[in-house]
Amino acid sequence: MANTELDAKKKGFRDRAKADAKRKIDATDTNHYAVFCFDNEKQIDEFLDSMDWSQFVVEYDGKRYINGEKVAALMGIELPDDKVPYVAEPKIDKIWASFVDDEE
Repeated sequence: MANTELDAKKKGFRDRAKADAKRKIDATDTNHYAVFCFDNEKQIDEFLDSMDWSQFVVEYDGKRYINGEKVAALMGIELPDDKVPYVAEPKIDKIWASFVDDEE
C-alpha cells in the first residue's frame, strides 16, 4: 500500500514538473512579447510618461514590463482571446522534488 501511494506521489510530482516546464516555455515564448529599445533609462521614462503608460508598468525581478492588454484596452483595441494557462498553485518544493527520480 505504501509503495503504491509513494508511486502516485512521485507521478504527481513528475506530472506537475512537466506542466510547469511547459507553462514556463509558453509564458516566455518570444511570440508573446514585443520590445522597445532606447539608449538609456531616462528615454524610457520619458516615453512611458509621454504615452501615459507608466500606469501599466509592472516591476518583476528588477525589470520593468508593460501590460500590453491594458494598453490595448486604453487605446480601444480589441485583442483576440488567447490566454496562456496559468497555474496559481504554489511551486513544487525543490527538496521534496529531489526525492523523485525522473526515470518514468
